[in-house]
Amino acid sequence: MAIAGAVKSIKIETPYFVPGPTIIRALLRAVRRGVKVELILPAQSDLPLVRLVNRISYAALIKGGIEIFEREGPSSTAKSC
Repeated sequence: MAIAGAVKSIKIETPYFVPGPTIIRALLRAVRRGVKVELILPAQSDLPLVRLVNRISYAALIKGGIEIFEREGPSSTAKSC
């Protein structure tokens, strides 16, 4: 609901970004509405499967206009709003 209601920007920073098709479609729709969408993900993950899933989805997300940044250093599990 927050993604669908965004009008200016969406910034997601998470150590474990494993988007399902619903989230990917919502993010791509936001870009088409003119919303700036940024993902900040770790360059390394303690879960290799998570990194693989992230990398598989990168092409479609970048092609759709989503900016993806990889952060160096240890992953943070801190939550913020």
